[in-house]
Amino acid sequence: MLMMLTLASAFAATLTVESDGSGDFTTIAAAIGAAAPGDTIAIGSGTWLESLDLGSKPLTLRGVSSEETILDGSGFENATLTLYASVTLSDLQLANSSHRGILSSGGDLTLENVVMNNIGHPGHWGGAIYSYGGLVTLNSVSISGGESYQGMIYLDGGANLTATDTSIAGATAALDGGGIYKPGN
Repeated sequence: MLMMLTLASAFAATLTVESDGSGDFTTIAAAIGAAAPGDTIAIGSGTWLESLDLGSKPLTLRGVSSEETILDGSGFENATLTLYASVTLSDLQLANSSHRGILSSGGDLTLENVVMNNIGHPGHWGGAIYSYGGLVTLNSVSISGGESYQGMIYLDGGANLTATDTSIAGATAALDGGGIYKPGN
């Protein structure tokens, strides 16, 4: 099994996304559509107005930095990111979603050097992150502003959370669990 994992990672590609056409793709959605499981999508500087469904592909989405690569959910009725596999997000910002920032079900979710601003809706559990099952790992993550019904991070279906150098500030919850909510705990 170790050999299979090593071979799979040896064939992983990095797909680049640049709005000016200098990358492999001009939209993140197109790169996700072309990506194979295990690939990395390197997203260039800019504000990307996209609501993304990664489906069941385990991928890494990597920006330039949380100041330079912004996934803006303005105007979309779905989560900024929807995923059903293990996914890593790094060096980017999620902003202005009136739904959820991330809807994760069925896999582990890792965020590194990610900023989440003004995310969520008072009628939804998990304004920033709703995770059903799996492990949510946050390293150097800042969640500011935004709202939810219960918890900016909502851990359901046995989901667990590990957080290092992470903050949640200025967020509100209509019911309870303003920062983090896990049913039954």
